[in-house]
Amino acid sequence: MIIIFIGPRSIGKSTIGKALSKKLKVKYFDFDTYVEKELKGIDEHIEKKSVESYRVEEEKIEVCFSYWGHCSLRSVAKSR
Repeated sequence: MIIIFIGPRSIGKSTIGKALSKKLKVKYFDFDTYVEKELKGIDEHIEKKSVESYRVEEEKIEVCFSYWGHCSLRSVAKSR
């Protein structure tokens, strides 16, 4: 079972997702946390590069997830 919450920042997607996964006894995965780990800090990435650069990298990771179900920036670079 895969349930995906999509919406604006800070509206409770993670909070509801964690609670629901516990209730349904399924694995919880937080995409934002994964992206932050891959980029070694979202705020730092934006400060060093730009918001646009962050969005581009985030989209690359999203594409990997939708295709393979997992991803890292290293595999994105190798696939180009």
